[in-house]
Amino acid sequence: LFSPHPRIIMASEATDWPAQEALKARRDGLKARIEKLKERKKAAEAAQEAEPHYLIVLCHGLSGTANDLNYLKRAIDNLATATTPSSGEGLPGFRRVLVHGSSCNVGKTFEGVEAAGLRLAEEVLSLVETFPRLQQISFVGHSLGGLLARYAIAVLYHKEGDAERVCSLDPLYFVTTVSPHLGEPNIKHVTAVLGQTGHDIALLPRVSEPPLLFQLCTTRTFLDPLAAFKRRRLYSNVQGDTMVPFWTAAIEIGENGDHNDGARILGRFTAKATRYEIGERGCEHELMTFEQEAFTVPEDSEAAASSAASQLVALTNAVPSQLTAMAQGLNSVGWSKVAVKLRVSLWRPHTWLPLAHARLIANERKGLLSLISSLLEDGQPVMDDLAKYVLGQG
Repeated sequence: LFSPHPRIIMASEATDWPAQEALKARRDGLKARIEKLKERKKAAEAAQEAEPHYLIVLCHGLSGTANDLNYLKRAIDNLATATTPSSGEGLPGFRRVLVHGSSCNVGKTFEGVEAAGLRLAEEVLSLVETFPRLQQISFVGHSLGGLLARYAIAVLYHKEGDAERVCSLDPLYFVTTVSPHLGEPNIKHVTAVLGQTGHDIALLPRVSEPPLLFQLCTTRTFLDPLAAFKRRRLYSNVQGDTMVPFWTAAIEIGENGDHNDGARILGRFTAKATRYEIGERGCEHELMTFEQEAFTVPEDSEAAASSAASQLVALTNAVPSQLTAMAQGLNSVGWSKVAVKLRVSLWRPHTWLPLAHARLIANERKGLLSLISSLLEDGQPVMDDLAKYVLGQG
């Protein structure tokens, strides 16, 4: 500055300034990183969009496995992928359905309805925590699984304002297949083999309490969560089921609580039911449907149920009054009842065997038991019917 011969230094001569090429490279690098960030954000949004919104829980029965209802799972998945919503039920999109085969009770089904039902509730809660975008929930319970699901939803039931929720989700469909809803008093002689579960199904009283199944059918603690579902359906076998009789699966009993006259009970049901057939030509199954409308249980009936409950703590022979109260309470929530008469064919000898309990759900087993899976496939049309129902298509 104080030189007698001052000289202006050009920018190009300043060797300590970053080269323009280096600056441009850094700018380009930033732009590239921003583009990658945008791509990652889009991918994350797409992944979130693909997360399931609708959970369907499948519950196996006594001594069952998560594979038992595999055919139904595939039927739901295939139908969900191939169709679009049309039911008006508010489904967020069939492509975002998560069908979960419960496995928490495999090998543990003899521990009782309460213990196994609580375990199922814990499994469902963990699943909902894993998929935070879930909005709606349905249950399908086979045999004992129907009772476990009824117990689990009572544990998971709550209210958000005026809205009723199950595990913080909107309850849609509750379905059972050949579940012993009213128990089976005639198995008292084998309860030792079936553990606490046999004790529950035989309607034996607990210490200072009425039987658990009686409570499931007559108290608001268990009826309100069931009534919260938008629709309820049950499937029962008309013939060939040596595991669960028609009357208890269909919640249908005779006059004065009689449950032993199966022919008369079935006759009363068929007289009021609508008949139709499903399945391939020549291999059709007959379905009989009846819509049991919801109703309010009269106060005197609730008082009678309470009185019956108090008697059952001390008595084990009050079965008729017990079953009357149970059937009335459980029917009061309203059901779509489907009685299934699986086809018996002279040319298919296995259809004469008493396998209807497993045939109805097209039961699939692994290992050595997989050898009989081919004998149970003819129940697939019934499961296709069920799949449409839980997706709002039937």
